[in-house]
Amino acid sequence: MRNNNVTILGTGSYLPSRIVSNSEICENIDTTPDWVEQKLGISERRMVETETTSDLAYYAALRALESSGVDKEDLDLIYENNYSYFYNNDIDSEGSKRGIIYIFPNS
Repeated sequence: MRNNNVTILGTGSYLPSRIVSNSEICENIDTTPDWVEQKLGISERRMVETETTSDLAYYAALRALESSGVDKEDLDLIYENNYSYFYNNDIDSEGSKRGIIYIFPNS
């Protein structure tokens, strides 16, 4: 019997830089920022402007590497899991351009 041990050494996440407030959302709808926060529990959300899916994945991967203390040249693979209703295949090409060895997005 083979003993295949897998260890997660680090994790990382990254949010888009643009913060959209309830006030900004309520400019286009008939409600108030307080109502949105009280009824929906949302105080702000993030929105991409110039960042791509691969940018978000790349910066999350850098944070995961930093938290693990591992150099990217020592990696065998990076597993990327995207909880989204769509798949943007620029992750693969951007990962290879930036020197990331493998990215296996869920699809």
